[in-house]
Amino acid sequence: MLTTIGAGDPGYRGPDWADLWIQSDECKVMAYEVEQAMRCVPQKTDLHASTLSNDLGYYSASLLTQATAVIKRAFRAQWRKPEYVYGKIVMHVVSIPACFVGVWQYSG
Repeated sequence: MLTTIGAGDPGYRGPDWADLWIQSDECKVMAYEVEQAMRCVPQKTDLHASTLSNDLGYYSASLLTQATAVIKRAFRAQWRKPEYVYGKIVMHVVSIPACFVGVWQYSG
């Protein structure tokens, strides 16, 4: 596909696909649809001026909802790969005492 559009070929003499897209009717229709969608979205003047009680701000979900979803997803991912969890435990069990020994040796 990249060969067809001449990507990486300095001697390519074919059409400029970006210009063809910009001049196409489909691009004009897509641009119109995007403009219509943007008009439906209420414009905010200042995100920091709104309070959390009456407006969720920039995101559509509250911080608690987002944190809950992320934590559940992380726990689910770790549950599916117990080797990862075991590796993290071993890493912490080995590295924390090693750090204390290193500091003890350095200070002595």
